[in-house]
Amino acid sequence: MRETLLTLLEAGVSGAPESRALLDIDERFISYKTLLQNVLEQAKALVSQGIRRGDRVAWIMPNGPEAALAFLAISTVATAVPIRSTASFEEVRTRLESTRARAVVMLNDRTFEASGAAESLHLPIVRLPAFTESPGNGSSLTTGLMASADAQPWVRPLPDDVAVILTAPDHAHDARQVPLTHRNLVSAARHVAASLDLQPTDCCLNLVPLDSMHGLIGCLLASMTRQASVVCSPGFCANRLGPWIVRLKPTWFSAVPAMYQAWADQLLTTRERLPQHALRLVRSCSTAMSTRLQKEIESVLQVPVIEAYSVSEAGHQITSNPLPPRLRKPGSVGLPTGTRVVIMDDAGGFLPTGQTGEIVVQGDGVTPGSNSDPELHRRTFVQGWYRTGDLGRLDQDGYLFLSGRSQDVIHRGGDRIIPRDVETVLLAHPGVAEATCFPRPHPTLGEDLVAAVVLREGAAATENGIRTFAFDRLSPPKVPSRILILDQLPHGPSGKVQRQTLAQRLAHLFRARPLRPRDSIESFVADVWNDVLETSDTGVNDNFFSLGGDSVRAARIVCRINDLFQLALPMTTLFRHPTVGQFTDELKRLAHPALLETISENVRDLEALSQQDVLDLLASSPRPAEA
Repeated sequence: MRETLLTLLEAGVSGAPESRALLDIDERFISYKTLLQNVLEQAKALVSQGIRRGDRVAWIMPNGPEAALAFLAISTVATAVPIRSTASFEEVRTRLESTRARAVVMLNDRTFEASGAAESLHLPIVRLPAFTESPGNGSSLTTGLMASADAQPWVRPLPDDVAVILTAPDHAHDARQVPLTHRNLVSAARHVAASLDLQPTDCCLNLVPLDSMHGLIGCLLASMTRQASVVCSPGFCANRLGPWIVRLKPTWFSAVPAMYQAWADQLLTTRERLPQHALRLVRSCSTAMSTRLQKEIESVLQVPVIEAYSVSEAGHQITSNPLPPRLRKPGSVGLPTGTRVVIMDDAGGFLPTGQTGEIVVQGDGVTPGSNSDPELHRRTFVQGWYRTGDLGRLDQDGYLFLSGRSQDVIHRGGDRIIPRDVETVLLAHPGVAEATCFPRPHPTLGEDLVAAVVLREGAAATENGIRTFAFDRLSPPKVPSRILILDQLPHGPSGKVQRQTLAQRLAHLFRARPLRPRDSIESFVADVWNDVLETSDTGVNDNFFSLGGDSVRAARIVCRINDLFQLALPMTTLFRHPTVGQFTDELKRLAHPALLETISENVRDLEALSQQDVLDLLASSPRPAEA
């Protein structure tokens, strides 16, 4: 395949020169013919400023038609380096340094932070004008050409030239640079277009950042392989999505589950109902969508939700559920789309159908890797296969089921917990809209399992209620010791929640408000915890696991309580009711009232003693046998 992004554009002009290529949300547009003319003019202007093949040119723009055009122009001459327009000064500077950018392209009146970072590194800044209405035709878009676009020699890109360098997060190592060639991009875009059966009559409403593979390949380039059109919106906005769908008449759009959930919540709040629309499908990508949310969106739109699985290094899409009437399997991310997919064990052997292991891939869309970083290449490629770092299994029909990231597996004591297994259960709770699980350092378990959820609009679910729901569906080690209820989850730019950083970002929420025991029984329970956990001043809201508790200490506490209160509580009682207040409430519910009153009186008598009297009494009293 000799195609590049430039030949892709030229094919669009050859096949449909006057068809709409790019639109803005005001429905101004440029045709494929005009788009190619603008791309070539801007490419020549870059060449006139000394940019040559192989140079890296940073591209810092908000979402919109200008961003699409700038990317195409840069990749025609050099290698595009996308940087989010909302990035901070230090983030921009670090990205410019790490990619060795030669110049920066941005809009005339935007991105002050980016300007300052570029100037601090003495990089030339090429400023582009925004799209404006043409005086002769109010329905079209034109751009002002850059100055000094004199004829200069330039070399057409080749298929194996690097067209873009993406920065992808890496929890285990520093953020990694992902180079993708023209061959990678064109091949990957064609696979997305084929899986969605895109036609020249289709129109994509792009909601995701164009500086991500989701927006760049999954929406923009996939549409261009079929001479279809793209509405380049300024970005996702829940209360504007409905009106955009109605007014702009897109035939499809792609988004991440967090966007779909925000929109579903907004529809529930406003009771908005969409009149006749032109959608024939919507696509979900970048992270897993719950089955319930998928059904809700399909119910609202009456079109299929096509869930896909993507990795930046694989040129975005790896698998996709097929369009109806072909089978879409609940919980699956579908069948391979032009990429070979196998499951590999830790030793590099291929696993049979049904077994879970690491997903590894090969194909024309897969990055060639980094020649400048042999260690990174060694970590990410094995026997010619790219290691995605994701866990999954293939069923007998070839459908892929994801289990999570290999680096996201939580080792809680001797238990190996895959967060997605737990999240699936939490999302089944009728009051939960979003859920994520993540590890938190623990002194004896190594890692503790905690979760954060966002409730559905109007839901009144509590942490204890959600944990009880989970206990009915999961084994005790898989039930989070804490479930934080948040207004929103901290999503990254791609829509994914970065689990490995959540413990640090949400650390302040794990500190319980100090509340002293409210009665004698709570005081007694708190004293038992203080003794076993070797802590002091344990409060009513303190969590057993947050204080360093584990199964061994849980057994000791429950054994003491059972002996004194003449009960036979299982150890899981403490797992189900992990705070002093919750555990005491359960104890009061189960213990005999007369015994509770007797113990309360004894505790009050003890409280009247001095601290030394209590220590002397404890030292002289035999303790019950402990597990």
